[in-house]
Amino acid sequence: MFISMFCRVKDFPRWILDMEPGQHPVPKEEMEPRQIRLIPEKLKGQKVLIWMSEHRGSMIQIIQRHIAISLIAEGKATWEEQKALVCSMDEYLVDEHVVPHPEEIERAKASGAKKVLVAFIGENRSPLAFTRNVRDGVTKENYKEEAAAAMRAADVILVED
Repeated sequence: MFISMFCRVKDFPRWILDMEPGQHPVPKEEMEPRQIRLIPEKLKGQKVLIWMSEHRGSMIQIIQRHIAISLIAEGKATWEEQKALVCSMDEYLVDEHVVPHPEEIERAKASGAKKVLVAFIGENRSPLAFTRNVRDGVTKENYKEEAAAAMRAADVILVED
């Protein structure tokens, strides 16, 4: 299996390399979770220390792992499920996010692999992702449902070590 340039996680369970294309849940016991969901009603006005970081050309919220662990222990946040995103090499080579990177296309072709571990994903329906999908013409139906999910996802923060 080819490991995509978009896959930022380097330490993952090796059984993922045998997965077929699709989204596969990864138990938190096998790989540290990378997102938390804040529970606003439990925070009751408490301030949460977060940072902003560049991600795919935009800014996202991140939180340090020790702060995330404290919030979870206090019942003010929960871990988000994460999934391994695997696709066929044919799909990967024509993906709109890959096509602008000829060096990645060459690296992928040279690997001889049939499948690609694209990334580990969590809640990805953020307001930013929704807006990007509308801009790119990906989201064509269910705008209200997608927008509502994006609003709920605003409580999700990426955890970084």
